[in-house]
Amino acid sequence: MKSKTISVVLLHLLFVIGTLSCTHKEIEWKGTIKEEDGVTVIKNSGKGLWGKEASEKITFKETLSLGNEEGDENYMFFGPIRLAVDDNLNIYVLDRKNYRLLKFDKDGNFIWKTGRQGQGPEEFQAPHDLALNPAGEIVILDSRSSIKFYGKNGSFLKLIKLNKTYWDLMYLPDGNLLLITVIEDQLGVGADYYSNELKFINEFPIEYRYGPKLPYLGGTSDRAISCFGDRVYHSLPDKYEIREYDLEGNMLRKVKRKINLTPFKLHKEKGVLKSITMRDISGPCFTYEDQIFINSICCFEEGAGRVENLDFFDSKRKYLGSYELPKNVYLSVVDSEDNFYFIQRSPVPRVSRCMLEIKSGSDRRGD
Repeated sequence: MKSKTISVVLLHLLFVIGTLSCTHKEIEWKGTIKEEDGVTVIKNSGKGLWGKEASEKITFKETLSLGNEEGDENYMFFGPIRLAVDDNLNIYVLDRKNYRLLKFDKDGNFIWKTGRQGQGPEEFQAPHDLALNPAGEIVILDSRSSIKFYGKNGSFLKLIKLNKTYWDLMYLPDGNLLLITVIEDQLGVGADYYSNELKFINEFPIEYRYGPKLPYLGGTSDRAISCFGDRVYHSLPDKYEIREYDLEGNMLRKVKRKINLTPFKLHKEKGVLKSITMRDISGPCFTYEDQIFINSICCFEEGAGRVENLDFFDSKRKYLGSYELPKNVYLSVVDSEDNFYFIQRSPVPRVSRCMLEIKSGSDRRGD
């Protein structure tokens, strides 16, 4: 009887060991890490360390919502909108098609608004992007070639006109700005360094072009270049490759992942270009708790429409898994306290602040 009991226990132990062994195989990372010309290249393949559990491990809990279909006009936005959040968690909303800038406190209470449509220094012609400078001033890119500064109380401070057109702007930790350039005659992305006084410093080392030549002004992918901490990230729009730079523009890493993409197609009628079928998998990139690296991707595919995911990587840039966002929703900001701010495009433009929860267990965040 004793021998039979021992045999049962041994069989149970073998089953447990076998189960653990299988689980380990399921979360084994697939890919390579190597050096190429002084740059670390991480190539990810497979379904990631989280495998099929990825969508179950990630939960976003909403803690604040801004944006109504009717009621108080200060909460009725006309999209698309842009966001910025300061260290006190005050929220700045650039309500682009309403030609105004609004400020809300961390609880969503309206504080002030400024701006209207017009050509005056305190008015907006085509507000496109905003950022907060080290002094806490709100900096607006208007008409792609004018920079307007506003104080913390919404007062207009100054206007500086640029001699080039730009898509986006962002402040770097050293106080300088990175302005994202408009590429002519082709799709692509580049950037210029400016001082806080808007004095041109130099060009970003690499201008990336892709796709066919175009008979008109090209363009750039929205938020293809982003800055988080002391790193600048460039998500290539035509293939899955994230290039990581230091603040001076020296490339440090390339993060790659295998995904299937439909090739570019030019649609012509009688030799005249009518439209382009393109894909766009650009970022921006974010970090969470200094352990999780996130690439927000928007993929346009012929016949599939717009699909947006958050791709999660560990600190070594090993792919963990993906989280599919609800329709018409994208990630805009991760603040200093690791809150996530999502923007809903339609049917009603809306801001949602959320906390991220990642279930423990087989989630391997890196050593």
